[in-house]
Amino acid sequence: MTNITAVILAGGVGTRFLPFATDKTLFPFMGQSLLHRTITMLGRAGVTNIIVATNSANHAWLQPKLAGDFSHLKIQLKRQTQPKGMGDALLAVKDLLPDKDILVMNAGDMVDDRLVAGLIRNISDQYAIVTGMKTQTYQPLGYFELVGNSVTGIKEKPGPANMPSNLANLVFHYFSDPKKFIELVTEAQEKSLQDDIYEQALSELMKQHDVKVYHYDGPWQKLKFGYHVLDMADYFLRSMQPSIDKSAEMASSAVIKGDVQICARAKIMDQAVIQGPAYIGEDAIIGNHALVRQSMIERDSVIGFGSEIVRSYVGAACDLHHAYIGDSVLEGGVHFGFNAHTANLRFDRQPVELKLTSGSLATDKIKLGALIAKGTEIGANATLMPGVTIGSNSLIYAGTMVYEAVADDTLLKSRQEQITRNKDQ
Repeated sequence: MTNITAVILAGGVGTRFLPFATDKTLFPFMGQSLLHRTITMLGRAGVTNIIVATNSANHAWLQPKLAGDFSHLKIQLKRQTQPKGMGDALLAVKDLLPDKDILVMNAGDMVDDRLVAGLIRNISDQYAIVTGMKTQTYQPLGYFELVGNSVTGIKEKPGPANMPSNLANLVFHYFSDPKKFIELVTEAQEKSLQDDIYEQALSELMKQHDVKVYHYDGPWQKLKFGYHVLDMADYFLRSMQPSIDKSAEMASSAVIKGDVQICARAKIMDQAVIQGPAYIGEDAIIGNHALVRQSMIERDSVIGFGSEIVRSYVGAACDLHHAYIGDSVLEGGVHFGFNAHTANLRFDRQPVELKLTSGSLATDKIKLGALIAKGTEIGANATLMPGVTIGSNSLIYAGTMVYEAVADDTLLKSRQEQITRNKDQ
């Protein structure tokens, strides 16, 4: 057990997490949300005092959990009224902060348990510690300026030509004097209207005090944009322990290859093939002649006859029939009619751009299918082109070709001209 208080910044509303309706901290992977996993990880590291800056969605989700799943922890909640970034979230909980020893972290970053445990072991007599991870190639993150093992500054998204080091900033930051850091955040807020006041305050702290860096070399995955769901699913699949629950029903002709986890009451029908790494959630059904490979199927979903699911995430209570889902995300409650499918590769093999209602977003994905929000219906023989996003509760008519983003609550229909005449005319 440790006296450190963890401060989880989970108050944002995920305005870049499009087109999905679920708060990103509550997005389920293998049946558990990221916020649940983060709090559980802290408990395993001996951190029993936790403060969470929440939004309306995860605040309501957490309240019943405090007396249930997390009854062994002391968790205090404070809702961030407006999503103005990490600095504003920290200011929202300032009245709950102790006088010393806090660990500030994001709810949307997944790491190995040894990060928190290792950082805690290194805090002795340190004023502040930040966490750095070496990157082999440039990523749009903050990068540290270093002198020895001390951090003298941080540059946000400097570009590959201007990186001060290859040590990227991960938001697992220890402060022995929270009041001092809150003062710097408050000063930054008074001077700036931007949402980077946390980073500004951290840079100022580095000028005034000796801030050390804790080097982390384990796995890490962020959940920022909608297509990151695929990366996060892959992150969990790679670390998954294979197992088949004794209550699962397995046809004798079904084929299981590689690391596969099949949960309670799942049904795997005749001639179905599951090629790992793969996860099949509780009460899910994998129909006859279906193929699931390198994918995550959440609870209560039905992968119907002849469907192929590859490198994809299928959320809870989805229903598919003879569909092809490639490199795609179905948030939950999505229906695919017969022979509907997602295209996932450009003819020129260039990275796929994510098509949003507000424009487009460059990705590094050579293969990327569709991102489909909750409750959407995809009609028979519909085709979704690479990188399209479809908002929640929309309806795509049978035979429709979808080339661009579709907003929430939209009906999209392609009408083909039909000509009737005598065949000899």
